[in-house]
Amino acid sequence: MKLVESSIRYPVTVLVGVILAVLFGLIALLGIPMQMAPTVDRPVITVTTRWPGASPREAEEQITDKLEEVLNSVEGLKEIRSTSKDGESRITLEFDWGVDKAAARVDVSEKVGLVGDLPDEADKPVIQATSSDEEDKIAWIVVESEMPVNRVRIVADDVMRPRLERIEGVGSVEMYGGEEREVHVIVDPEALAARGIPFTRLRDALRRENRNIKAGGLEEGKTRYVVRTVGRYTDLGRVETTVVGWVDGSPVYVRDVAKVVFHHAVRVVSVRQMGRPAIVFGVARKTGANSVAVMERMKKVLADLNHRYEGKGITLTLVYDETEYIRDSVDLVTENLYYGAALAVFVLLLFLRSGTATFVVAFSIPISVIVTFVFLSAFGRTLNIISLAGLAFAVGMVVDNAIVVMENVFRHRQMGKGRFRAAYDGTVEVWGAVLSSTLTTLAVFLPILFVRQEAGQLFRDIAITLSCAIGMSLVVSITVIPMLSSRLLTVRERRPAEFLARLGLVAVAGITGAVAWLTAGVARRILASVVIVGAAAAAAWLLVPKMDYLPHGNRPLILTILRTPPGFNIGHMEVVVSTAEHRFLTGRRDAGPGRPLSRDEVRSEIEHMFSVALPKDPILGTIVSRGHRDKREMQRLVEEFRGLASGIPGVTVPIVFQTPLFGWKFGGGDLEVTIKGPDLPVIEGLAWRIMGGLSVFRARREQEGRASGLRSFYPSFETGKPELQIRPDREKAAAVGLTVSDVGYVVATMMDGTRAGEFR
Repeated sequence: MKLVESSIRYPVTVLVGVILAVLFGLIALLGIPMQMAPTVDRPVITVTTRWPGASPREAEEQITDKLEEVLNSVEGLKEIRSTSKDGESRITLEFDWGVDKAAARVDVSEKVGLVGDLPDEADKPVIQATSSDEEDKIAWIVVESEMPVNRVRIVADDVMRPRLERIEGVGSVEMYGGEEREVHVIVDPEALAARGIPFTRLRDALRRENRNIKAGGLEEGKTRYVVRTVGRYTDLGRVETTVVGWVDGSPVYVRDVAKVVFHHAVRVVSVRQMGRPAIVFGVARKTGANSVAVMERMKKVLADLNHRYEGKGITLTLVYDETEYIRDSVDLVTENLYYGAALAVFVLLLFLRSGTATFVVAFSIPISVIVTFVFLSAFGRTLNIISLAGLAFAVGMVVDNAIVVMENVFRHRQMGKGRFRAAYDGTVEVWGAVLSSTLTTLAVFLPILFVRQEAGQLFRDIAITLSCAIGMSLVVSITVIPMLSSRLLTVRERRPAEFLARLGLVAVAGITGAVAWLTAGVARRILASVVIVGAAAAAAWLLVPKMDYLPHGNRPLILTILRTPPGFNIGHMEVVVSTAEHRFLTGRRDAGPGRPLSRDEVRSEIEHMFSVALPKDPILGTIVSRGHRDKREMQRLVEEFRGLASGIPGVTVPIVFQTPLFGWKFGGGDLEVTIKGPDLPVIEGLAWRIMGGLSVFRARREQEGRASGLRSFYPSFETGKPELQIRPDREKAAAVGLTVSDVGYVVATMMDGTRAGEFR
């Protein structure tokens, strides 16, 4: 072969090529983005519409049904699911794998635009097509202060959030906690009634006056002026002096029938950090950005902000840093790479018993591994735990070709041939075998590149890594190995120790005797085959791992979702959350709601704890301290939290789980049972029958002393909240000049308030 001959004849050229390849590999390594897991681009688009104050049935009838009617005709749609809940309608569109999401999003946007009769109070539908990078948060930041949380929110929203969003590589920053500022027009119904002014006229006056209207242009001399009528409210005085109507020839102002004040929105969510009200930022990176680099830039910004607000009692604390787990994973895999390479070299030295031969083979390991980074960069992949695992696997595989070539060259040297002839003949002789071995290995991994589903996207990195590393090992085995062998390989007669010589003779005699006995007859061959296959099958059955689609990993974050009956108000939810916080932080079931705990009163296992009190199913997140992040310790804490959360008044089912490494559903279980049908009561009855059967099964297993495997199970539906219905008398309403819509607007305004416009 010319390639082998040229490699032996021109060693400087080969060495220069190796140096350049390794150099480019190191440069590529420095530029490859680093993240936790591979990016998974699921063919899913969501359409979310917020309608504050609406009940689930209203959201379904007025928004969900209308949107579903037009979205059913979207091209390439595989499945459509919808969830209607208090104040929100969410429709999830799942497409076939391989569909162009950009085109699908445009199609969905056009379909949504055809629906023109959505409620006026509802926000504009938000269409999102996100990847796993944009869904997972790489950091959670808590803003702590002794000041009222709503005062801190102003600074957080106006200054801190934009500063975080400007960090290179940050995709989005979501803020939780506190309430937005609002201008409240607190109406005096008696004053309105005394002047004969309905609520709707007050609303229409505020909407009509709070406007800027363009009026074209005006030319005067050489100048053209833009004319604009300016009427938007800029201070509370203008709101108060708005004319609502006329009584006996005198104007009625807003201040005559209402009080105008700055206030905050109705509190529907409460965010707490270690039992204290706080503002929380969730930071997601852009797709393809280097998580580690983004986090380093973010820490500099946090240090700058903390320095800026040092004397103002405001502190920003990074309570969750995903890159810590990334660094730990990278360090672990890198450590395994070193151990694997060292063990491979040791085994080579043990069997070859030649320092030069071992060096030549070991020299191929870093070349094949480092050059693989060039291909990862060229294919636009990232450095994550999947690609690093592929490198760890590759360390033991890249030496196979080198060993085959090296051993054959070594044999030719023992036959008395010179270095150059032995290197050439030994390489050419096994060239076909090495090529076929490499191709069969590639045939196993390359098909993964053509899988479009989630599994293909997750394991594409490992396929590329292994394929490129093994392909490079083929090139190295027929170029670098013969070149080095022709210069360095020496063959010396070495007599092994007497003990090793006798041990070798015994081993050879035993193996050859067993083979001779097994091959002496057909029956023995069949029996040997059956025994070997049976033993392998039995070992596989006994040692089979748990059937999980993906490994769970060991993230230091435990989430707790407290399922509660419908109808609880936010005040009672805070009591439930506070009870759970004190139980978790102290480890005592008798702990109840109370004052925030000091750091000395908190158990050492917990580093941070945040909670979100929602009108339905509050959430608690626990960051475990570094010294307690062992996998067994994490599972122990999960079981302990599950026991502490049970028995809290108002909590029906506590759902406690350690957040898995790869994509997870918020509170989703390992197994889902979907019941479909046109009759909701029938579906609800079937769901409760399944729940009852699972409860009986678990109780029976526990009585028998066997594990059921069921930790928690719960239905996804919820019964309706307690409702007070107002049924207008249409004739009496019409007699006083009111419609059902007018009555409904008056009730809504008096209860939760209604929106009349924006105050800038």
